[in-house]
Amino acid sequence: MPHTIALRISLALTIMLALEQDSFAQSSGPPPKPAPVKVIFDTDMGNDVDDALALGMLHSLQSRGDCELLAVTLTKNHPLAGRFCDAVNTFYGRGEIPIGVRRTGEREDSKFLPLAVVKDGDKLRYPHKLDPDTAPDAVRLLRQILAK
Repeated sequence: MPHTIALRISLALTIMLALEQDSFAQSSGPPPKPAPVKVIFDTDMGNDVDDALALGMLHSLQSRGDCELLAVTLTKNHPLAGRFCDAVNTFYGRGEIPIGVRRTGEREDSKFLPLAVVKDGDKLRYPHKLDPDTAPDAVRLLRQILAK
């Protein structure tokens, strides 16, 4: 009988200790996640693949809640650069992200940017809606986003 009482007391103390540790673990768990970092991606999209990969990484980080892509601005003067960025944004379900284009300076060709207008039948292979003729100027968009 004394062993039964000692066993019950030992069991009760073990349960209380476990509950206390669980309570402590819940109250001192990981620190809260910081707010997403706001990002404006300024790019020369089209020279090589690094900018396309960087834009894809930003979308992945946004999906994880680590950043918020506010806008994409282009330093490359090419009519397909904005369309390409819009196609990438649309692919990630964020076709509403504003894109500012560059219309001045020397026009630079690209072997990657024509992917933005490749069609399968009557449909764009990589859908997008950006019209480079009506898209905002990159510097104007950059100033507008920074002012907010």
